[in-house]
Formats: sequence, C-alpha cells, structure tokens
Amino acid sequence: MSNNTWVMVDEKQKSAWQKTMPFFLEDPHVISWNQISEKINKKQITLLRILSLDDTILEIPEYIHTFSNLIELEVPRKFILKLENKLLPSSLKTLCITGNGQCTWHSNLNLPNIDTLKTEGFVLRFTHSNLNGLKNLVLKLDKNATMLNVIQKYRLNSLGLTNVNKNEIFEKISLIGLNQLGIAIGRIESLFGITNLNTLKILNITNLPRLSDLSEIQFLSKLEELSIQYCNQITNPEVILKLSSLRKLEIVGCKNIGLNSIREKINSMNLEKLSILGSS
Repeated sequence: MSNNTWVMVDEKQKSAWQKTMPFFLEDPHVISWNQISEKINKKQITLLRILSLDDTILEIPEYIHTFSNLIELEVPRKFILKLENKLLPSSLKTLCITGNGQCTWHSNLNLPNIDTLKTEGFVLRFTHSNLNGLKNLVLKLDKNATMLNVIQKYRLNSLGLTNVNKNEIFEKISLIGLNQLGIAIGRIESLFGITNLNTLKILNITNLPRLSDLSEIQFLSKLEELSIQYCNQITNPEVILKLSSLRKLEIVGCKNIGLNSIREKINSMNLEKLSILGSS
C-alpha cells in the first residue's frame, strides 16, 4: 500500500478482516474510523478509502475536510445523500463510490472541483450542474441508458460504461471529445456507430458475450491502444490488422475466435506492447 494511501474501517469490517485477512490489519495505514484523526499526519494523506459494513460510520467524518492534500476519496454509496461541500477538502479531484442498486445525487449538491467520478456496481443519476468539472467518468447505465443525455453535455477525456446494451451510445457520446473509452458487460453484437468517435486513442472492450463484429474499429484512424477481454463470439479478429496507428494490443480470455490464424501477422505489426493470454 502506498505511504499516502489510507483505509478507514468500521468495527464490523475490522472483525471480518480479523477472520479472513488478519495480516492486512497489521498495515499501519489501516485504522479504525475513530482513530484516524489522532494517529496520522493529515497532510500526508492523498488517497482515503472508507470501508463500512455496519452503521458505525453513517457519514463522512467532519475532520476529512482538514486533509489538505487529499486527492482521491472512496466511500460507500450510503454516504451520497449525506455528502456536503463543506465536508470535502478543495484539493479533492477524484470521487469513487461503491455499492449496488440505484441512487440519485442530491439536487443541491454541486462539486465543481471533482474531475473524476467512478461508480462501481450501481446506477447513479446526477445532473451536469452537480459535477460540471468532470473530465473522467466511470458509470453503470440503467436499462434505458438515460444518463447518456447527461453525459453528452460534457467534454470528457475518458469514459467507462457498463451495462451497454444498445449501439445508440456511440452516437450520443460522439461530440464529447473522448480519448479513451471502456465498455463492459452488455448485449451489443457489434460496434456499429463507434466510427463517430474519431478522436479515440484508447479502447477497452470487456465481457461482451454477444459481440461478434469488430469491423467498425478499422475506421478509428487515431486508435493507439486496444484491449479486448472475454469476448468469445468475435468472428473477424483480422480487422485488428488494419489499425495502422495501433501501438499496444491486449487480448485476454477470447477463446476460439480465429486468433491463431493471424497470430504471425499480429506479431509483425511492430507494436510497442503485445499481450495475448488465454486466447486462440
């Protein structure tokens, strides 16, 4: 663990770790929520993770705002409705929220200093005015992908989406100036429409069990990095050979997609980095 990364735990989380990972509790950067203010130099913390399994920690402790060099904060979903601007230091740039289900951001909570928002495992709804400084976003879409209407109001550098079931996403995010896109877990069968993202340099595709057609990526003239993981229905991997700007290629867990037949040609693409694992 980094010297500047700290983990705050409640009593239930601490008890669970004592049974499963007692060695982790010996790390000096893992402490109970009620000890953190007196045991550390607040200025040295740049990343803080709050892990809470019970109701000991109901909201972000007030003293967090005194962590003047805090850059990244990770909190459970239950904290969202109790977030307040005054609780967060002005240095904070990255907010990570973990949980499941669905949640709506408080309409009166605006965090203009946050440039990176990451949500894991749940659907979060917010407005552009809540987080108008966003440059990087990781988000799970609901079944109607309603948050795309908000996303298209930004100028993002990177976007990660899960629960991707319709190709309309590519049209809706075509004007936000993306350099990096990650799509994971969904029912799309092709990448039709991705040619709208003509600024794209990095593309990560993960766990799309119905994806069969890669043909559209050949028109991404600026694409430099491509990662494809656990997509076992791909029928035309040879499209990769047409990516003249490609510098890094990673293919993981894509079995029986015809990769072996073009392996030599991939090896001759003069890539800076090539990683093919569990794929054929």
